Amino acid sequence: LPIQVTVSQRGMECVYDVMKKDETMTMSVFITAGAELRAVAVLEGPVAPPDVNGGVALQESIDQFQAGKRFGTEQPISIQEVLDFEHLLERDFFDDDDDDDDDDD
Repeated sequence: LPIQVTVSQRGMECVYDVMKKDETMTMSVFITAGAELRAVAVLEGPVAPPDVNGGVALQESIDQFQAGKRFGTEQPISIQEVLDFEHLLERDFFDDDDDDDDDDD
């Protein structure tokens, strides 16, 4: 189910959804305005136990997660990527050929 969220400049937004084993997800970021076309995308979890019920309990779990508590026995996910739409051509984002930065094959 696609979700679209608008985040104001220098703002943060948490999008929460329960993922089941072997499910996959993608995240796309589009920067449409601002003095600098840069952002930081973070994917973390699980931020709450799977049986969390209600917004207050979810927020309490998120606060605990931010303080260092981890939920579940699986390896937690923590991916942070700086997105720089001003300098896209200066970095090889695609692992599509060999070990150099030349994407001509």
